[in-house]
Amino acid sequence: MLKRIRMYFRSTFVRYMLSYVLIMMLLMGCVMGYAYFYCRKTIYQTTETGEINRLASARYQSERLAGTLENLAARLSVSAQAGDEAALSRALATAGETGEWFDRAFVYLRGAAELDSADGRLPVRALGYENLDAETLEALLRADDAQVIACQPVSVNGAEPARYLTYLFPLGAGDAKPVGCALFLLSEERFRPLLEDEVGGGCNRYVLKDGETVLAGETFSLSERYLPGALREAEETETYVRRIAGRDYLFIAMPGSRLGLSYYSVMSLNGIYAAAATGWVSFAAILLIFFVPSLIFMIVISRRNYLPIREMGAQFAAGAQDDDLRAIQAGIHDLLGRNRDLDSQLARSLPARRALFVQNLVRGRYVSAEEARAAARTADVDIDHACFAVMLLGEPRGASVDPAKLIALAPAGVFPAAAELIAHEQMLLVVFADNSGPIHDYAVALTRSETVRASRVPVAVSDVHADVSEMPTAYLEATSAYESRFVMGDSRLLSFRDISLPARSVPPQARAYVDDVKRALEGGDAGEINGKLDELVTYLRTADMSLYAFRQIYNEVIVDVMSLCGLPDGSDLLKYYDLFSLSDCRSIDELDTILRRVCAGAIRENPREQARPLIHDLMNDMLANYADPAFTMAGLADRFNISTTRLTVEFKEHLNMTPSDYLTSLRMEHTKRLLRQTDRPIKDICAEVGYGDVSSFIRRFKQYAGATPAQYRQGAQGGDAEK
Repeated sequence: MLKRIRMYFRSTFVRYMLSYVLIMMLLMGCVMGYAYFYCRKTIYQTTETGEINRLASARYQSERLAGTLENLAARLSVSAQAGDEAALSRALATAGETGEWFDRAFVYLRGAAELDSADGRLPVRALGYENLDAETLEALLRADDAQVIACQPVSVNGAEPARYLTYLFPLGAGDAKPVGCALFLLSEERFRPLLEDEVGGGCNRYVLKDGETVLAGETFSLSERYLPGALREAEETETYVRRIAGRDYLFIAMPGSRLGLSYYSVMSLNGIYAAAATGWVSFAAILLIFFVPSLIFMIVISRRNYLPIREMGAQFAAGAQDDDLRAIQAGIHDLLGRNRDLDSQLARSLPARRALFVQNLVRGRYVSAEEARAAARTADVDIDHACFAVMLLGEPRGASVDPAKLIALAPAGVFPAAAELIAHEQMLLVVFADNSGPIHDYAVALTRSETVRASRVPVAVSDVHADVSEMPTAYLEATSAYESRFVMGDSRLLSFRDISLPARSVPPQARAYVDDVKRALEGGDAGEINGKLDELVTYLRTADMSLYAFRQIYNEVIVDVMSLCGLPDGSDLLKYYDLFSLSDCRSIDELDTILRRVCAGAIRENPREQARPLIHDLMNDMLANYADPAFTMAGLADRFNISTTRLTVEFKEHLNMTPSDYLTSLRMEHTKRLLRQTDRPIKDICAEVGYGDVSSFIRRFKQYAGATPAQYRQGAQGGDAEK
């Protein structure tokens, strides 16, 4: 039983299935991890932004109320300065009729021992504050500026105490010394909408005056021992995190504009992250539900992949189904051994050496006549003759022509060598002779042979050439003649000479474009090379020339690319360019693809040092001008006479970032240096690094550095440590 289980888990099917499952689990783990951190970040930012907005709304309502009370005090000042106590009482009664702005109002006139109210007079000491003695209260009543007394239980004339927040405004006009003050009592319930947590996420709000809490609304208990130090004064709205009693809290500080009040929100990060975890759990549940059909799909795919593997394993080694992969591996090793033996036999085979020599000769692999002669001697091919031509014979579909029979037809003084082009279904012949007459006679003999007459395959012949370096040109001529078979009647002999002169000629204008490409190659500037290639392709798209002329131009440029770039000895040119693939091209796009691949590969392997890349000049220009507010990517591209697309490609290829990202990094790093080394205002730094809007600058800096400029400066210059 245990052996059967072990064999089952060693089976190819289980291996496939387990590999798919492991990949799926790894993918799900990565997605869930990303989703978790994304949820935390998103919930945190959303919560922070929402609470800033709510705190700003509470500040607006509080300051609007304070402004209204100050206006009421100004109206009371008129009666108080006139000393008209009856008018003062009527004004107090009128102000308190609606009860919209305050619960109780009193007027204190200096030198008096009583307070005036809408209900009459009462002694100053009739106001009993839980945390304020009578002497301190009287001192506040005689103050020359507005005051706020913290919310606390207050007893009015011996009545049951109630929690009130007290506003005191001096009574007076202009620079005249106040004659008294107006005292407004507002119940704590009035501030409940400002202080309560509307969204239920656990939030405390505080109002401070000179570092002392005057009003508080709490949904969770916060240690009073650490709170005063954590609620720090702020000159602008800011957020920060403090650890209190082992827990992290998010603080939002917002300065007010009236009475020296500041407004604060405190939220537990544990609560924020708990909300993020809830959203993540929902997402994870959806992924787990998705995992079930995915698992079924993986089982089906594993089984479909397993069946052909099992059949292949049985073919390689019968009875080895318990480990099909090992059986296939053993079979492949056996096949490789047989192939090596076959290659060894082919290397010793003279026909195989001759076929390889012919293909290399036509491709232009031999850079000199001496090198070609040395290779010819190895293949036992006689090429020491005055002229040569290339011939192509079409092979019947599904059959092949015996090269030995074709070579046997050669008359005296003609020395052919053959190679089969299997992919093209053609037989390639390179024919050498001392003059052109025997070459023509051989071509005629081929057309009259039984093989050609029976299969009706054509024989295409190039012009006669004398220089071996023209072998690729001769092959392209033979290819062009072969491709004209459909317009040359029933003739079995297709000669390049019979093609019309325009079809055999390369226009002089094309030569000029080719020369421009050569000069760009000699300069080694990749940008200039691409530009000249673009000009050449544009010309060829509009020019009226034959396919042979197109191929001849491209072959000439490609050969020059590989020679001018000085490829090292032994480099595999065929991985960039093969003349036979060029003869298959039927459109300018196909030709252009081959040409650009050759240029890119050859330049990449060029051992000589190239001209300085364009990216260096672009980076230097940005370094010199990034602080200019008018700096744009379009302007940068115009200065270097390139497109914005080319600009983006240069940066992504060399720096793996966009030009805009690089510009931002230059500006932000300069900002960091100024924040660390100077005390200059944020607004001045913003302008110096090229930003016109301060809020946009602060937002961009926070995205880049993870903190606002003020927070970064405080941390860099040794700000207060976290509690």
